[in-house]
Amino acid sequence: MVSASRAAAGPPSENHAASAVQVLTARSAALPAADGPQQLGDLLLDYLRRQYRELLSQDPRVRAGEDDAVHKMRVATRRMRSALAGYGSVLAEQPALRLRGELRWIAGALGQVRDPQVMHGRFRALLSAQAPELVVGGTARRIDEELLAEQAAARAQLLELLAGQRYGQLLQDLENLLRGPQRQAAAAGPAGRGGRDVVRRQRRRLKRHVKAALAAAPARDGTGSGPAHGDGEEALHTARKAAKRLRYSAEVWAGVDPGPAGKVAAAAERLQKILGEHQDAVVAAGYLRTFGASGARSGVNAFTFGRLHAIEQQRAAAARREFEAAWADFPKVR
Repeated sequence: MVSASRAAAGPPSENHAASAVQVLTARSAALPAADGPQQLGDLLLDYLRRQYRELLSQDPRVRAGEDDAVHKMRVATRRMRSALAGYGSVLAEQPALRLRGELRWIAGALGQVRDPQVMHGRFRALLSAQAPELVVGGTARRIDEELLAEQAAARAQLLELLAGQRYGQLLQDLENLLRGPQRQAAAAGPAGRGGRDVVRRQRRRLKRHVKAALAAAPARDGTGSGPAHGDGEEALHTARKAAKRLRYSAEVWAGVDPGPAGKVAAAAERLQKILGEHQDAVVAAGYLRTFGASGARSGVNAFTFGRLHAIEQQRAAAARREFEAAWADFPKVR
């Protein structure tokens, strides 16, 4: 069954996708095999190779419009970027720094497709949970029109980027890095101890951002009056990104110490998901304010948008409380 989001994106080019599969499969097969993570540099490169292969496997699926491909390809780019940042003392500053920027660029383009897709599913689920008499003013139609059109435009832009020279150069640069990286002195250190030290640093970094978030957005009194705004929301979003970097840094370390690394990665993932729900609620509330205001100006009954907006405020406040509880139980790095 073809989803509404895929249908809105238009028919894929089968010849283009088939050609991409051949090229990308050849790229993946040509990567050097890992010898085992004896040194910190090997540990990092093993992880980067796995994520690069995942990117290559999802690329043709993205071009073909398969439903989960954009999300999976975006996660692979994020994992590589976070690993390069978290283990910044392992490889030479360049081209690693440039690659981080280019991975951020392609992840952003993937996000432009993924974000309206997530919002569309979120709003549709919210509407289905409402009593029929509470859904008025063509709410579902407006959500479909706005978000499916936004996703289709973003997908067209993404396909142009994937066919372009800049993306091709990114793939080539990643291959060059994985084949013959320039290493710094830290790369020769023991993989286990080096990975643990990186994760300890990333946990301290997360702690600083969590403290800043808690200071910028004091706890609510439980009245469900909604999320904090401005600096508080931005600080929580920054803490989420720090949790993500810690999670992926711990995933690298898990290549040699799966027990302690897995515990930290799981805790960071939980924190990331809670703060992701907070961020989604904040973004959703923004969409709903826009939809409601424009509908009201056009004489359309905006009651349902206001109701959904209030629900998203409550969700954001609940996520904030859950975040504080999750951080209180967050493990240390032993």
